[in-house]
Amino acid sequence: LMNILRQITVVGIVACGITMLFIAGQTDLAPGSVIALTGVVAAKIVVDNGTAGGIITAIVAALGTGLICGLISGIVLAKYRLPAFIITLAVQIMARGAALVLADGKPIPNLPKAYKFIGQGSIKGIPVPILIFLVVILITWFVMYRTRWGRYMFAMGGNEQAAVAAGINVKGLKLGLMLASGFLSAVSGIILSARIASGQPATAVGYEFDAMTMVVLGGTSLTGGSGSLYGTIIGALIIGVMTNVMNLFNVNAYFQQIIKGLIILAAILID
Repeated sequence: LMNILRQITVVGIVACGITMLFIAGQTDLAPGSVIALTGVVAAKIVVDNGTAGGIITAIVAALGTGLICGLISGIVLAKYRLPAFIITLAVQIMARGAALVLADGKPIPNLPKAYKFIGQGSIKGIPVPILIFLVVILITWFVMYRTRWGRYMFAMGGNEQAAVAAGINVKGLKLGLMLASGFLSAVSGIILSARIASGQPATAVGYEFDAMTMVVLGGTSLTGGSGSLYGTIIGALIIGVMTNVMNLFNVNAYFQQIIKGLIILAAILID
C-alpha cells in the first residue's frame, strides 16, 4: 500500500490542482513541463550549492518558478477571452523548452543526500512524499469546502456569466487557480527530482493527462460545476492499483497507455 501511495504522489498532487480547475470549468496542460522545469531549477541550484541554505534556496526558487508559470497562464486567461487549453498548451511548450535550455538537454545528477530525503526519506516509517501529499489534500479540501473561494469555483464552473452577475471576481479566481496549479506542479517537481536523484528536463511527459485521468475517473465533470476531491483521491488510488497490477503482470508499458486512454474515454461517456 505504501508503494502504491508513493507511486501516485507526484501525479496526485497535480490532480488536486486539476480538480479545482475542472470544477471551475478550466484546465491546465502545463503541469508535466512545469514539473520538469522546477525539478531542473532545484537540481541546478542544489548541485552548485549543496549546503542547507542552498537546498532551501533551491526549493524556494523551484516554487517561485512554478508560480511564475501559473502567473503567465493566469494573466493571459484573465485578461483575454481565450480557451485555457490554448494558453496552457503554449506555457507547456515554453516550460519544456526552458527546462531543456537550463539543463543543456542533459540530466543534472549528484544531488546531495539531504535533498534526496524529500523524495526518498521517511518519517516514522511513512515516506516523506506521502506526508506532503496528505498536507496538500488537507489544504485543498479546506479551500474547496470551507472557504468562499471554493464555493465561487463551483459557481463559476456551473455558469460563468451568472457568477459575474452575482458579483464574483471571475478574473481573480482564474488567476488564483492557475497560480495554485503552478505551485502544486512545482511541489511535484521537487519531490520527483529528489526521488530520482537528478533534474531531468525530459521527465514528467504526459503527467498532466495522468492527473486528468484520476480527476475524471473520480467523477469530476469536464464541463465544470460539479466534482469532489474525494472522488479524485479514489480515482488516484484506482489508477495506482491498476498500474501496479499491470506492472506485476509484466503488461507492456505502451499497452498500458492504451488502457489508460480507454479508461478516460469510458469515464467521459459515463459523465
